[in-house]
Amino acid sequence: MSETAPFKKLPNTTSYRQFFLEHLIPNEPAILDLNIDSWPCKIEWSTNNAFDIFKFCNKYKDLTAPVYDCSKVYHNSNVCEDVKIEDFQGVWVDDQDGSRYLKDWHLYQKVKESGGKFEKFYETPVYFQSDWLNEFYDSLGNDDYRVMQKGRISVKLGKRSQKLGVILKTFNFECF
Repeated sequence: MSETAPFKKLPNTTSYRQFFLEHLIPNEPAILDLNIDSWPCKIEWSTNNAFDIFKFCNKYKDLTAPVYDCSKVYHNSNVCEDVKIEDFQGVWVDDQDGSRYLKDWHLYQKVKESGGKFEKFYETPVYFQSDWLNEFYDSLGNDDYRVMQKGRISVKLGKRSQKLGVILKTFNFECF
């Protein structure tokens, strides 16, 4: 797929076989049309069908997460600091240019470590259910693969976006 070609949007009727042959094997990104209205994260973290930073931060206020600043470079990445989620609300509101975002946060693991009960945030789409890594870590009760990213759509990636633009687009997931 060329860098300028649009991603193919797959209807929710796409079979696993079709996804596997046309996207997984050739490593071609796609946009999945999924109904996520019943996902707990959609219900618990939104108001009027839009992400609600206040609800989100209130629910996880005692936890800490890594927040990256895309306006500051640190080696081959960006500056990162651990921020208490109740303080992330202020970061979100004050960051008008959208350069700071929550990245690679092991939310499931952090809830578990804090003594919270197991929370299922989403339903794994059928296309990703036969993943040996997920199955392996689930059998261990571990959580090395469930990470969360949350930032504004307008997150500025600076020079990195020129090199990683196509890759980053494949991982952007906006359900609100």
